[in-house]
Amino acid sequence: RILVIGGDLAYPDPTPENYEKRFFRTFEDAMPPPPSFRKEHISIQKPALPVKGWENKGSNSKRETGTLESYDGPCAFTIPGNHDWFDGLATYTRYILSRDWLGGWLMPQRTSYFATKLPRGWWIFGLDLALDNDINIEQFEFFVKLAERSMQPEDAVIIVTHVPSWVLSDYEKHSVESLPETNLRELMRTHLNGKVKLRLAGDLHHYTRHMPTDCLDKPTLIVSGGGGAFSHPTHCFRDRIQVGDEKDNYERVCAYPSAKVSRHLSYLNLWQFRWRNWRFDVLWAICYFGISTSFFPLCGVYDDYLEYNPDHRPLNLVTFVASRVATLLSQLFISGRLSLVFSFVVIILTYLFTDWSNVKTSTHLCWSLLHALTHICTALTCLLFVECMAEFVVSEGLVAVPRTNVDVPNQSCLG
Repeated sequence: RILVIGGDLAYPDPTPENYEKRFFRTFEDAMPPPPSFRKEHISIQKPALPVKGWENKGSNSKRETGTLESYDGPCAFTIPGNHDWFDGLATYTRYILSRDWLGGWLMPQRTSYFATKLPRGWWIFGLDLALDNDINIEQFEFFVKLAERSMQPEDAVIIVTHVPSWVLSDYEKHSVESLPETNLRELMRTHLNGKVKLRLAGDLHHYTRHMPTDCLDKPTLIVSGGGGAFSHPTHCFRDRIQVGDEKDNYERVCAYPSAKVSRHLSYLNLWQFRWRNWRFDVLWAICYFGISTSFFPLCGVYDDYLEYNPDHRPLNLVTFVASRVATLLSQLFISGRLSLVFSFVVIILTYLFTDWSNVKTSTHLCWSLLHALTHICTALTCLLFVECMAEFVVSEGLVAVPRTNVDVPNQSCLG
């Protein structure tokens, strides 16, 4: 009856469109909200009980008094992730904290953090780490008062955060002084001492479970971030890690995908990305050929290179290519008619493909021009390489070509 979602509700950007289409619609298709639900409604008093127009569904309308304890239906609790914080939590506040229903799940939450009591002395604490990877003093005070007033000595706590600090701190090799979650660790060390039995987090798009190896009363650490986005590798993280300022030893006992499968999938990126995006390669191949068309053939490029760099020094090679590309670039705008047309096509494509949602128009234009100039220079560099290789195989006699009656020295050209 309880649904807990650990952040990054709208991915990759916290826009109203992403919240509606990628988050709310999924749960509404699974379980529709009550007939009285309106998307435009702004809730100023939670929980929205009793439920209007939804008799005999999820709750007993006769004894429902408007309190959460009297509600028998499913509830949803969420915490924001780093992607939800990109707009300062504005969209999260409007669509989560000011809305009553996530599909058929009641959302009684008023803040970006929560505490829920479960049967048999268990609690779920949902903490908002914001972009600082730590709870603020307001949350610290809230959970301290809750622990002192409402919890029993034998109670157990499940802490839900968005970022799995235990994995990332080991991966980034943080020292004890630079460990994140300073306030949270103080809360666990003092007011929740011995009560935290499980920590849940997401952020990394895979599943792992770490168990303590030395002191068994330490919490189990679980990363469960495969909520529909792309997968993150598991093989780049160590199986044995040390957690916290006390350097508690933990061992990874489960991972999905496994380290072996994860490593295999990463190798597939070398060719599968190109295989799946072959249309994109064809588009740029046409553009590159169009940019180079006006300069065919470049006779004598190989001989010029040998004269400029007879010792084949790498630095001289770079300066030769740079000077020739600069020369071709100037000729492109002077006499390269067809090449100039394709260059403008590249500029338009890069302008349209560049993300402009969060940048100024001037910044968008500058990045697009820089991107287009990079492609144009790359196309001209490919042209130089092809011409040099063609003249090289001819001059070295690797390819038989018909000879004319007049011998023209130091000229190798396929045109």
